[in-house]
Amino acid sequence: MKFFKKLLSYPIGSLIAPAGKIIYQFIMLREYRVLIFYKFYYGLKKRYRPLKLHLNGNLVTAPDVASFLSMYNEIYVNKIYELNIPPIKILDLGANIGLSALWLNNMYPESTIVAYEADPEIFKFLEMNVAHIENITIHNKAIWSEKAKLRFSSEGSDGGRVNTTDINNRNIISAIDIKDVLTDNEFDFIKMDIEGAESIVLPECSGLLDNTKYLFFEYHSLATEGQNLGRILSDLTDQNFRIHMHSSNASKQPFEKVNTIAGYDMLLNVFAYKQ
Repeated sequence: MKFFKKLLSYPIGSLIAPAGKIIYQFIMLREYRVLIFYKFYYGLKKRYRPLKLHLNGNLVTAPDVASFLSMYNEIYVNKIYELNIPPIKILDLGANIGLSALWLNNMYPESTIVAYEADPEIFKFLEMNVAHIENITIHNKAIWSEKAKLRFSSEGSDGGRVNTTDINNRNIISAIDIKDVLTDNEFDFIKMDIEGAESIVLPECSGLLDNTKYLFFEYHSLATEGQNLGRILSDLTDQNFRIHMHSSNASKQPFEKVNTIAGYDMLLNVFAYKQ
């Protein structure tokens, strides 16, 4: 690893470092080798067809190979939820099929995890995947700014989201008020991946995160709606969080053309933490 860091100090390092990183990961990281195996073994499998696979001693059922590989890469290979202080209590909002909960339980077995997943069909996979783990509690509810019934668009994998504009959508789900979840409950780590609903939910968390040390959320910027990222970040910094961000779909020339994915013109992984 020291060799690659030294190499980066030279101009030629920017050319060969990416290949060196791949070689290093393949040699040193079991999870990366597993990812490569999964890509070769399942890479030609059609999307939206359930598959079963063994993952760190757990039999996991996933509804879609592409979303599984993407989540596995982020959670198991890149370890985006790794914390320097083990959490006592974790809140997983947008638990999907349970990969985040399984990884967190494996890393921090003494912690308790409360998980919410809005999509009724995806919740069935979550239930199958974590049913045998006593310290994970799951709820088939959306997270919102109030207790409500909401229209929901299901995508069949990890892209289902609350849809308040489609009046013809008859898929109705139950939502719980985030304030009811956080009041009188102290979570060391909150993970939030709720497909755009974070813009509604995060402002409601103001004043309720005093004992939260780590907060992760994926920010989804719909190209057809206004952005409130500045307000969210300002509110978090006012609550003594420091911010770090990764872009998932950066546009190389955004002044000329902005790339969109599923209607989003920007996707950000936002890490908020207290020092």
